[in-house]
Amino acid sequence: MPARTTIDGVFAEGGSAVIVATVQDNASPPVAIAGTSLTTFVYTLYDERSNTVINSRTDVDDVANVDGSGIWTLTLTPADMAIIADRAHEERHVVLVEWTWNAGAESGAHEIVFTVRNMGQKT
Repeated sequence: MPARTTIDGVFAEGGSAVIVATVQDNASPPVAIAGTSLTTFVYTLYDERSNTVINSRTDVDDVANVDGSGIWTLTLTPADMAIIADRAHEERHVVLVEWTWNAGAESGAHEIVFTVRNMGQKT
């Protein structure tokens, strides 16, 4: 099971957000992995309750957005911040990130969870 980080605060439906994370290996303590050392790096964005993929963001190849220090930047657009259940006051959305390195011999995964608030039944 992947590790999980929950972002504090609430994001507005239809807004934008930027998530920044460090891609790391499985060592103790972990060491950042440069984007050029990654074999694969993909993410999927989905609603936690229904498991519905949001904005067709499934297995998105995003290795180009991991820099030489292992810093990954994801910009979420208004379409990524959609409310799936139209009667929900808030929803928890998950970005599941999966990566491999060492020619695919080693792998990692992490979930980033955040809350999106329905802004006046905008959906």
